[in-house]
Amino acid sequence: MKEGKTALEATVVQWLAYGDVDRAITLLPRVREGESKLEVYKSIAGQLEEEDRISEAIQLGDQLPEDQKEDFLQRLSLNVAHRAPFSHLEAGIRELPTKELQSRAARSAMMFSGTFMLPELSEHERGQLKEYLTDDDKTIVEMVESVALDSLKEDLPKIPAPGN
Repeated sequence: MKEGKTALEATVVQWLAYGDVDRAITLLPRVREGESKLEVYKSIAGQLEEEDRISEAIQLGDQLPEDQKEDFLQRLSLNVAHRAPFSHLEAGIRELPTKELQSRAARSAMMFSGTFMLPELSEHERGQLKEYLTDDDKTIVEMVESVALDSLKEDLPKIPAPGN
C-alpha cells in the first residue's frame, strides 16, 4: 500500500456498508488505523443515517479518538442536513448531540434549500429551522436571505457563448 491511498480492507468494508451496514460494523476492528479508518467510519455513519439510525451513528463516533470525532460528527451533521421530507430533516437534527451540530445541519439545509440538493423549504419550515441556529449561524442565514440573488444576476457582465 502506498502512503495516501485507501487501504484495501477499508474499501471492502465501505462497499459492504451499502448492502449490510451491521456486518460492516463488525469488520471495523480489521481496518488499520489512519485516514482510511476514519473514512470507513464516516461511510458507515452515512448508511446508518439513511436507515434512521442516527443515535447508532453517534455511538459509532464515540469509538474514535477525540481528534477524529469532531470531523466525524461534522460529516454526520451534513448528512442530516440533506434529509427530506422536512419531518425527516427535523427529526435528524433533534438527534444530533450538540447545539453547534444542530445549528450546522439547520444552516446547511436552509442554504441548500431549493437547489438540486434539497427541495424548497416553506417559510414556516425555515422558521422552525431557525430555532436550531446559534447566534452566529442565524446572522449568516439572515445575511444570505437579505441578498436578492435574481437582482445580482442582472448586474453580472454578460459572457458571450463560445464561438461568438
